[in-house]
Amino acid sequence: FDYNNDNSIGKPTGIDIKEQKMTLPLIYTLSKLDKKQKKFIINTVKNHNTNPQRVAQVIEMVHQSGGIKYTIEKMKEYQQKALSILKEMEENEARNSLEDLVNYVKATYIYICIRCYKKLIHYIVSTALVSTTMTSFI
Repeated sequence: FDYNNDNSIGKPTGIDIKEQKMTLPLIYTLSKLDKKQKKFIINTVKNHNTNPQRVAQVIEMVHQSGGIKYTIEKMKEYQQKALSILKEMEENEARNSLEDLVNYVKATYIYICIRCYKKLIHYIVSTALVSTTMTSFI
């Protein structure tokens, strides 16, 4: 997910929002918010998707609403389904390789999520401090 302040997934933070893509974390978030918050997110994605502060606010809303947690749960659910289907197949090198791939993606993603979340919190705090500092000079 590009909702974390980390380039370890291979794409910049918030790029899906900037490209106006409705991903599962964002869709889930929209289903949990009130009308005013939904309007803010939709307006940001449609009209202010290059504004770093607004994109950061949307990312924070996704985290606060449980959008990332929900998406991780769904990902794990699909991983388990994939492994169950693979277990029904004859054991051979191809099946073992596919199982390894599913398990690798699962382990790698969980590690990235923990790292990214810590970095995101640091980014939000530092951005808030910079904004507060800049406002005091104006």
